[in-house]
Amino acid sequence: MSRAGRYTELLPAELEAILAETLLAVIPWGALEFHGPHLPLGLDGLVAEAFAARLVERTGGILFPATWWAVTTLPHQFSVQLPSEVIRTLFDALLTQLAEIGFQRIALISGHYAHPHELLLIEAAEGALTRGLLVLAAPPLALLGDPALLDHAARWETSQLLALRPDLVRLERLDALVG
Repeated sequence: MSRAGRYTELLPAELEAILAETLLAVIPWGALEFHGPHLPLGLDGLVAEAFAARLVERTGGILFPATWWAVTTLPHQFSVQLPSEVIRTLFDALLTQLAEIGFQRIALISGHYAHPHELLLIEAAEGALTRGLLVLAAPPLALLGDPALLDHAARWETSQLLALRPDLVRLERLDALVG
């Protein structure tokens, strides 16, 4: 297996050594949005980080810190959303920088399932081809091929966080929704 590391913890020489073996950058992408009374506002990024970390552990590569800015979050007082042109610029600038560092393969692991956000991911991936980058941009559950798994704050999204961070799930707060 190729070597792995967290970008934030590597010395320049360590990054160079890993880049000599693998040219993969893995970037978890989340959102800050309302997920019901029982789940944390950062669920999307927390899940994306966990999947991304496991990917790097198993395949090698460099794990980047999660990015939390998204477009089209669920309208709510505590949801944070940026305009699509800001996200588009962010994707483009990030992929340009990664190509300049020497990465050739990028995995954008998105924990946010909103269709306009996914379209921006696809657009960024297609644009990256002009820089010689190969980009996979997908939510982890989408890779299973069953759209029913892409719920919001319901069975599957709650189950993911229960498996990864049960300390952050408050199922007893679901009572507030029914009575």
